[in-house]
Amino acid sequence: MTIMSFRGKDAELLMPALREVEVKRMKFDGAVDHIKKSELTPVADSKKGTIVTTGRNKYGAKKTMYRNVLYHSKKEAEYAMELDSELLKKKISAWSGQETLIIDVNGMHICNVIVDFRVVHLDGTIEYVEVKGYATDVWKLKRKLVQAVHRNIKYTVR
Repeated sequence: MTIMSFRGKDAELLMPALREVEVKRMKFDGAVDHIKKSELTPVADSKKGTIVTTGRNKYGAKKTMYRNVLYHSKKEAEYAMELDSELLKKKISAWSGQETLIIDVNGMHICNVIVDFRVVHLDGTIEYVEVKGYATDVWKLKRKLVQAVHRNIKYTVR
């Protein structure tokens, strides 16, 4: 993992590129629309596996960019890097981020749960992975709902 920081003239040169990446990401995922351009930390290009960090949220997690994708925490970005490594070593066949699981009970929609990662293993099995640093009461309830409603899926918390 590489974390690089630039100041002065180098930072001025990189900021337009980072702003463009952030705006594209904001259009793709409305969940990060509260991040202001001024909160971005000017750092190296994330296409080559460099991790880019921004300000912290109320739980202390830093929004982190890895390979032009903005993750909700550094821990999530590091797990994405780990999944990329496993993919290169052919230990898994595919992975994606931000998968939505629908929670319906007796025909009534209760909620949606957005799981951090969906991992497809070599044998074709699918595992949903939630990367947590702090377990809130709402998340604990949603985890129980996922386990109760989707008994046939593998749901892992890291």
